[in-house]
Amino acid sequence: MTELLIRTLARKRLSALARPSAVLAFAAAMAYGGGLWMSLLHRAEGGEERNEPGFVLHWLRDATLALPLICVAVWVGIVLARKLIARAGATDGPVVLCAGTLAMVVALAATVAVGASSPAHGGLFGAEHGGHELPFMAHLGRDMLIALTANLLLAGAVSAAIFRRKPWAVPDVQSWLAQRTGQRRFALNGSLALVLLVPVAIVVSSGAEMVSAQAGAGTPCPTGVPLKTYSVQAIDVDIPLNRFGDHDPQGKMFVLSQDVARVRAQAASRHVQIGLRDDPIQPLVIRANIGDCVEIAFTNNASGGDYGMHIDGLAFDAQNSGDAVGRNPSSSVARGQSRTYRFYVPEDDTFEGTHYMRPGPGNRDAVSHGLFGGLAVEPRGSTYHSPKDLSPIDSGWEAVIRPAGKKSFREYVQLYHEIGNEDFDVSDAGGGKLPRVDPTTDSYRPGARAINYRSEPFMRRLERPGAEDEKAHGYGSYTFGDPATLIPRAYQGDPTKIRIMHAGAEVFHIFHLHGGGIRWRLNPKADPLYDYQKTGLDKSPQEGAPSTRLDSQAMGPGESYDLE
Repeated sequence: MTELLIRTLARKRLSALARPSAVLAFAAAMAYGGGLWMSLLHRAEGGEERNEPGFVLHWLRDATLALPLICVAVWVGIVLARKLIARAGATDGPVVLCAGTLAMVVALAATVAVGASSPAHGGLFGAEHGGHELPFMAHLGRDMLIALTANLLLAGAVSAAIFRRKPWAVPDVQSWLAQRTGQRRFALNGSLALVLLVPVAIVVSSGAEMVSAQAGAGTPCPTGVPLKTYSVQAIDVDIPLNRFGDHDPQGKMFVLSQDVARVRAQAASRHVQIGLRDDPIQPLVIRANIGDCVEIAFTNNASGGDYGMHIDGLAFDAQNSGDAVGRNPSSSVARGQSRTYRFYVPEDDTFEGTHYMRPGPGNRDAVSHGLFGGLAVEPRGSTYHSPKDLSPIDSGWEAVIRPAGKKSFREYVQLYHEIGNEDFDVSDAGGGKLPRVDPTTDSYRPGARAINYRSEPFMRRLERPGAEDEKAHGYGSYTFGDPATLIPRAYQGDPTKIRIMHAGAEVFHIFHLHGGGIRWRLNPKADPLYDYQKTGLDKSPQEGAPSTRLDSQAMGPGESYDLE
């Protein structure tokens, strides 16, 4: 192939030829040197690319891919420079003038090639350059001016290095056809492979990667990431709030398809466990790890409108998993219809925690009656187990999490919310309504402030005869028995993460953990001195922790925090 290419070029007019060594010298400098400059610029601007490799590999790949086009541009630039030098009568004139002319023309030609290749690069790799909101042509022009600055310096350096060999001159074609040594043949074959074969291989590989991604998990998930799949339904359910019979007949919930029958059975009995434990009627809490793709096969079996499933804070495809915001289409489905949603948890430790799961915009009333949930994102390689017997679990507010290479920890996902809007009255066991004001404590809307679908008003605990004298023990299980609201359980010294989230839509809530010295970092991921695996009393704490310590946390609708 090398011999055929040489003989084909040798038959061309001399005025249209350039020295291959000069072409390769200029092209390599501007492809790799200029490519490094542009890669650094786009990285500083916050540019993104689908399935983006590491910086060095990214730079080398893009530079090698641009090399053939830049070689053609340099070839044309050398020919044009020769004509300009000849027209100016400077062929035998000052060598410095000829070298300068060559550098400027070649740099300009290479810059045009870089600009022409930009749309192809964006289409092939899904590249987006951040940092500005310019129209496409203005963006292209700006990038070309920036590239020209670097290319002028690089072309000037190359021209200065080889000007004594007069690289603008007509090449000696006969030397191309002369017998070449093994070393020269190897160098020539290697150069042609770099310019012609390697870029083709990159394009083919990128095309195969795109096909693979479409055949695998697909947008927005990269190829080859772990896939978590869940089958979820939205259903109507009469939600029991406590053991006294208070309930929400307008309740709705997300539930795993395999648990629908258990939910129906509990709704019929209205029996709830002490401390919530593993009641089937509880907010849906599913789990995934950092770097996972989450696929949810959703069916809307609830009344009252079109519902979907959206998880806040994760990567998603606006065309298939988003809200009807701006020109984005709605991904909700009518009653009886199904849809598959896909979300990606980025490779970023700060994504650990609970992410709000909701039915889409305009469904505030459905949310206030229980149509919400959470996706708990765990450390890489984690497995999820029942706190009762360590068997694997699919969902639930409490779990034992076993990360890869770290200590296990107990996890409690607590979702704070309201029952109905401010005009809604909670139903009691006899078919009536709870009063707007608690007659015992004067609190507003008793039973309407809930945690994980459970609410136990003080009027219920204090309404039995003789309880008036025991108000001071209103929180006490010894006096009134354990409540139906969730009771996290642990042994002394257990590493623990409480993930709190506001899943309602009305008022702010405050989490406070009694115990005097029990505190947590506001942002544990921002504190390199902190490690959840280190438990117990620390009599010599390190000073200078960048994250403050709290013993209470206020939260508004949609907010979530990790208490480690």
